Amino acid sequence: LDRPAPEPQPAPVPPPPAKAEPDPAMLQSLDTLKSGATAARAALSAAQSQIGELRETVAQVRTVQEQVRTAQDQFRTSQEQLQTGQEAVRTAPPGSDFAILTHDHALDFLIVAEALKRDDTAYVGMIGSKTKKATFRNWFLKTAGGTEAEFARLVSPIGGEAVKDKRPAVIAALAAAEMITALALHGVGAAAEVSETAR
Repeated sequence: LDRPAPEPQPAPVPPPPAKAEPDPAMLQSLDTLKSGATAARAALSAAQSQIGELRETVAQVRTVQEQVRTAQDQFRTSQEQLQTGQEAVRTAPPGSDFAILTHDHALDFLIVAEALKRDDTAYVGMIGSKTKKATFRNWFLKTAGGTEAEFARLVSPIGGEAVKDKRPAVIAALAAAEMITALALHGVGAAAEVSETAR
């Protein structure tokens, strides 16, 4: 009898390779890289925050620069208006009326002071309240070298106090009437002086 052939035996499975011990130097390098990456992220975040703050600061600086330019333009405009107003006061003929009503109290004060230096005006009026007039008086007497006699010629508020109406059109009409009356009275006074001198 033939014997059956022996069954093939499976090849032996090789044992798993032994685990290699991690290299301490490599582990230290990895830790260093991780720490460096963390520090880099923190630095980047801080830099981004600083960039945001810098942009905000730059925007604020630009705003301030724009405000300075606007103030300079306003100052130049005020200077031009002052020079124009003072020149108009100086060159006006005797017996003129002056109504000062600019947008700026300081500008009003300077032009009014110039007008009050003249003793040949028919009328010097300044728009404003009694408080503004009191403030002007204090400045005029203490700083501008004015006198009580000069200040007494100032009409302020303009338009009189008989009609209690603050509408601009009404104030304008009352002020115009006030100025026309002053011109008429000044003319009468001047004519009387001429007549008296002729005698």
